[in-house]
Amino acid sequence: MKRVSLHVLVRFGVAALMIAAIAAFGSIQANAQDSEILIAVDELNGSGVSGDATLTDNGDGTTTIDVLVDGAEGDHPIHLHSGTCAELGDIVVDLTSVDTEGSSVTDVEVPLATIQDPEIGPHAVNIHLSADQFATYVACGDVPLLELSAPAGGETETTTEEAPAPATVTTTTPATGIGSTVGGDSSVMIIMSMIAAAVVFVAGMGLRRSTVRA
Repeated sequence: MKRVSLHVLVRFGVAALMIAAIAAFGSIQANAQDSEILIAVDELNGSGVSGDATLTDNGDGTTTIDVLVDGAEGDHPIHLHSGTCAELGDIVVDLTSVDTEGSSVTDVEVPLATIQDPEIGPHAVNIHLSADQFATYVACGDVPLLELSAPAGGETETTTEEAPAPATVTTTTPATGIGSTVGGDSSVMIIMSMIAAAVVFVAGMGLRRSTVRA
């Protein structure tokens, strides 16, 4: 009976440790999932162009800006601007021109947290009529800022890590590195530790079984 009990215990212990490792890995994967926001891109100047834009943080310091609008005729320049649709600032990043299908997809080397950082200022996705009529805007969408949290001391602070402002340029802004995967090495170490514990547990129970048999 002792040998049977030990055998069952070993199997149960290994199964429990493997389940814990799988759960930890799943949690790591879930935390690594892209953060994503959806914004409305509203018509301007009676253009008939409107739709939405999805901004997805890829976890490596880049953000995918995926714009899809109705009413576009193609070759509409589009940019990420500083400021808001009501008061546009300079162009921060050039995006792929909106095509005849109303689509524009661009990977920019700026983390989503930077684009939404209230200490840097608001940003907007703005669509122009054409390269020849650049000053005419046909649609625009404001990117919401991250909310501020108030700590015990009363001073407000952002709920995410601070990030440097992207440079005001007409080309893709160099990666800042903020928004890249954090804690990857420690997560791997946790999983490796669990596997090692499982091996030690099995070895120890095997030794105990040998002692009982003797």
